[in-house]
Amino acid sequence: MESYYVLMSASLQNNSMNNPHVSDDDDDASFIITLDATGAVTAWGEEAELFRYKSHEILGQNFSIFYLPEDRQRGLPQQLLEHAFANGSATFKGLLLRKNGSSFIGNIIITAQYNDKKKVISYTSRVTKL
Repeated sequence: MESYYVLMSASLQNNSMNNPHVSDDDDDASFIITLDATGAVTAWGEEAELFRYKSHEILGQNFSIFYLPEDRQRGLPQQLLEHAFANGSATFKGLLLRKNGSSFIGNIIITAQYNDKKKVISYTSRVTKL
């Protein structure tokens, strides 16, 4: 059974969406990023370069790099993985960071991928720019 756990970034919870660093210079985009069981990026396509990273720069990095510092401090990326691990999926809506420090509003659905022994072996993360 699919479970949705919606966590919002601190900026959305505090209604501070008038962030001068939010960039709307890209068209709406949706893409998949693959993570290993620890949250390290294992697959990265050109469409994911909305984050401004090239594949050689991001592969092996933890996906928490895309979250605001205050969201990382409160453990939000790890909470998302833990919820997806326990329940199959987790959803996040909020500001996401690019390599250059600018941000965009995005929706992320993290889905756990299991092996035949029902052990989580990876995650897929669908990112949609809102």
